[in-house]
Amino acid sequence: MSKPIGPCTACGKTGALYGTRQRVPLVCGFCWRAHVGACANCNAETLLVPTGDCLPSRCERCYRSRTRRCGSCLKTGGRIKVIAKDGEPDLCENCWLGPRTTCVVCGRERRCPTGQKAGTPVCAACIPRRPQICGACDRTDMPFAVVDRTAICWPCHRARQVSTHPPSALDAEHGPTVRAGDLKRPAGWKREYGCHDCGTTHPRYTYGRCDSCVLAAVFDHLTPDAHARRTLAPLREALLGGPRPLSSLKWLRTNPELLIGMGTATIPVDHAALDALPRSRATETFRSQLVATGCLPTRNNYAADFQSWLNSYLVDVAATDHRLHLHEYGTWRLLPRIHQPRDSRPQTYSTFQYAKTRIKAAESFLTWLAKRDTLLAKATQTDVDEFITQNPQLLGAMEPFLRWTTRIRKSRKLVCHKERSDQPKPAITPEERWQLLRRLLHDSSLDMADCVMGAIILTYAAPLTKTLMLRTDDIRITDNDDGIDVYLRLGATELRLPPLLDQLVVQHLRQDRLPHVGAALVTGPWVFPGMRAGQPLSHARALVRLRQLGLHPGPARSRALLHLAARIEAPLLAQALGITPSTAVRWSDLAGRTYSGYVARVVKTAPDSQKMEVSSSARSPRPC
Repeated sequence: MSKPIGPCTACGKTGALYGTRQRVPLVCGFCWRAHVGACANCNAETLLVPTGDCLPSRCERCYRSRTRRCGSCLKTGGRIKVIAKDGEPDLCENCWLGPRTTCVVCGRERRCPTGQKAGTPVCAACIPRRPQICGACDRTDMPFAVVDRTAICWPCHRARQVSTHPPSALDAEHGPTVRAGDLKRPAGWKREYGCHDCGTTHPRYTYGRCDSCVLAAVFDHLTPDAHARRTLAPLREALLGGPRPLSSLKWLRTNPELLIGMGTATIPVDHAALDALPRSRATETFRSQLVATGCLPTRNNYAADFQSWLNSYLVDVAATDHRLHLHEYGTWRLLPRIHQPRDSRPQTYSTFQYAKTRIKAAESFLTWLAKRDTLLAKATQTDVDEFITQNPQLLGAMEPFLRWTTRIRKSRKLVCHKERSDQPKPAITPEERWQLLRRLLHDSSLDMADCVMGAIILTYAAPLTKTLMLRTDDIRITDNDDGIDVYLRLGATELRLPPLLDQLVVQHLRQDRLPHVGAALVTGPWVFPGMRAGQPLSHARALVRLRQLGLHPGPARSRALLHLAARIEAPLLAQALGITPSTAVRWSDLAGRTYSGYVARVVKTAPDSQKMEVSSSARSPRPC
């Protein structure tokens, strides 16, 4: 916003004026900055805001502050911006511990600093703590107490106590009982005692327990409701049976809100309750863990994601009739295709992206018609041709929408056929392909999963979506006299991997392929597991990782297809790579290896009894 121009009320000079609030005189910038004095609120010697003769002069910090004010903290005595909420005493941000309410975990009425907006207030004692440096012994351990404004660990705190307590006896029949509010080190526990629950010696202890036992203790602590604990029992067993309990423990400490909500019966354990929460990565990760362990039923994630995206996208559409058309198009045309893809193909990220681009293209066409005061029912073929001329990139995305509106009689018969181009897609050069492949096979500093993923794309022209959907049963390893043979199945036939690539694939399958962060659950038989339990690596994340290596999947796959099509016959190429015969024939034509030449070579090598049959098949049209 531009400043008003006029005479300054202090010096009389004409220029840009400051202080346009009510009862504030208009002064120039020089007088605004030159007004130095003591603030009437905090007594600080600083630049003051000219508030007029009837109001005391304040600094800009005090003048602009409405919800907070400057003053003295009643606990520390320091001059700082204080918080006054619900009539409570003035405390600074560090000393204020939240409103006094009932904690959903321990059930006690205490000050709860977190969970107010979500309806799950949790006190500070029930929030899982994180390791930090002890102020007394300088070891990294769990904080137990605060002495002289310094956090100290449990051994140091115990050394300060005069009285001692014997260690707690374990219940041999039912095991230790961890109650809500008791998540702390047992009294009298020492490191040489071993784990408090299982008694085993461990190099690291948390709350006096080993990683597996403290994971069970934290999980039970955050799920005090009996019914919720029975419902979430499969998740608990999966976390305890995972290969890295410490990773799961760190994940619970970082994202305890959802588990606390479900463990206290505040949030129901179902998909609808998770859909009602704000969409975030932590929510989807927790949902995938519940689905992978059987706590929630399996559902089509791409269909749910598209439904959620469509509802949020239609909010910004101004016209009511446009929202109705787009909602019907997305719900009755595109959503069933996501639920049941054509030819029983697996549900992939490309299906989700396909639906989004169709909705955006239809909305652009409806907005273009609205600017010309034309309804969809009155649109003509001339309007469609003019729109496509102005937006040629939307030609392919517009065809399904016009076909749908014509079939359900929302418009006249409108068509826009996309002419198939025989020009090859953008591709990298052969030298770039060999250079990338050489780097992936020989550079040991790169991530092995990225090397295998990129090598499969560069060698066999596999789409990124199909590469991410590879399972461990798609790779077969056999022993022979010279070593091992590795076979990969992309289509109807198996492909034997070349020597360097087969060693890389075997090393990748034998290493720990679980994600290094988050709850380490077994993620199913995926060759490239993702962060979400039971699901492969996401398309977006894989795209980012490959581009960081300088490998763009689209152009790299085009060059690999041209290389293979120039050396392999079209029918064999379709069977080996799992592509359609028409696609194989088209790439063979682009590579200069025509289908007619393949028939001639077959007739030349076939026996005399089969030449007549092959010659008759050569006169048939090309497969499509």
